[in-house]
Amino acid sequence: MAGAFYGSPMPVVLVYYVEYKYILKIELSKRCVMTDLFLVVDDNQPTRALIGEFLKTLGQSYEEAENGGEAIKLIQSRSFEGIFLDILMPEGDGFEVLNWMVKNNAILPTVVFTEAKARFDMDFPSMAEGLGALKAFDKPVTLEKTRTALEAMKTFRQS
Repeated sequence: MAGAFYGSPMPVVLVYYVEYKYILKIELSKRCVMTDLFLVVDDNQPTRALIGEFLKTLGQSYEEAENGGEAIKLIQSRSFEGIFLDILMPEGDGFEVLNWMVKNNAILPTVVFTEAKARFDMDFPSMAEGLGALKAFDKPVTLEKTRTALEAMKTFRQS
C-alpha cells in the first residue's frame, strides 16, 4: 500500500471527512485524562529530534516513530495527546496512518509537517487535512509552527 496515493486520485474516504471531524470532537470531549505525550512520526531522524526539542521547549513530552507502521503500533499500545505526522515515508506513509485512524476510530488530533509539495506538484497538506488532519504545514519545522500545532490540538480538544 505504500506509495498508493502518489499520482492516483484521492480515496473515497474523503466523503466521510465532515462526519469524521464531528465524531472526533464528540469522542475527544469524553476523554478526561490528558497525558501531555505526543507522537512524532517522520522517517528523518533529525526532523524527529527537532520537533521533539520544540515540544520539550514548550513543556511537552514525546515518543518517536520512523514510519507509519511503527506509528500505528504505538497508537494501539499507548495514549497520546496528538500526532505530528510526516506524509512521505517508507513502510507506511502518513496517508496510510490517517486512513487507519479513520477506519479504526482512533481519535487523535493530528498535525502534518511535509515537504512533499516542494518535491511533487501536489498539495499534500490539503489532502491530509481532507483526511482529518487538523492542520498541515510545509517544512521546515519551526518552533512557531510547533506552537501553533499544539494550540490547534488544545482548541480542538476543548471544542
